[in-house]
Amino acid sequence: MGQPENAQKVPLTLIRHQGPMMATIGRIAWDAVIPGGHPETNPRKFVDEQVILAAPPEKLVDHYASWSGSPGGYPLTLPPHMIAQWSIPLATKVLRQTRYNLATIINQGVTLRINGELPRGVPLYLGASITNVEEGEGKARVSVSLTTGTANEPTLIEAVLHSTFPLQRGTRPRKPHPADDDDWRAIGQWQASKSDGFKFASLTGDFNPIHWVGLAGRLSPFKTTVLQGFGMLARTFEVLNGVTPVDFLDVRFLKPVTLPSDPVTVQIELANTGQSRIRVVGTDARLHLAGTYGPAPVG
Repeated sequence: MGQPENAQKVPLTLIRHQGPMMATIGRIAWDAVIPGGHPETNPRKFVDEQVILAAPPEKLVDHYASWSGSPGGYPLTLPPHMIAQWSIPLATKVLRQTRYNLATIINQGVTLRINGELPRGVPLYLGASITNVEEGEGKARVSVSLTTGTANEPTLIEAVLHSTFPLQRGTRPRKPHPADDDDWRAIGQWQASKSDGFKFASLTGDFNPIHWVGLAGRLSPFKTTVLQGFGMLARTFEVLNGVTPVDFLDVRFLKPVTLPSDPVTVQIELANTGQSRIRVVGTDARLHLAGTYGPAPVG
């Protein structure tokens, strides 16, 4: 269960470590308002990106792990879902090659493959590439593959970000999915406070105002502030990881968690395919997140 409003202190001083992400948000806003801010057509071939970053500060990792609900706190390693802090600026750099307005991006989900533990205190070797672009039904679907590792093991964490961009006005958002009546087992709960959008932004740099500015939330389609998708992922991962080791997780974000939230329940079910299903259900019986986890698929 999530902790009370003031139980998880996140120092404002951690914001100083979010320069790359905040610069990324600034570039997206700039591209959205200036003429020619993004290309008119997609290139025939997208250019991959690589970068080497210094190790995340110890204090930042400690507070991120605590906010996520990790019982062990990752004393020697980095949380695998912390890619939200270091990889999104690189993913945005490759996405700026597309013809789409990045200010309209909708994060639809993440596929996470954990090939090994990321050690603390060593430089991170990152890679990003656009692996799929599809247009249809008034939207573009874009997949960005990300790798995080070390000099000797550059693909310890592999992730795919699944995003969509509306191509025409009036594209209707998806309706929330109701939970079915299959045999699911609850393995835990978590809850978001009113300030969790700002706290997660301080930990990752995702300062999109719909996550922490009341007016922006009220003017959004959600009519209130909502938790970041990666925030949902982080807390759900830690609930699941407390029950079974996780080396593969493939989830889609179906309905944002509003701030503050009622408790949401993490449930699992064994599927016939050998992969196990996971979902996050709200008190209104609507699904916030759904997907699969288990041994990483071959190939």
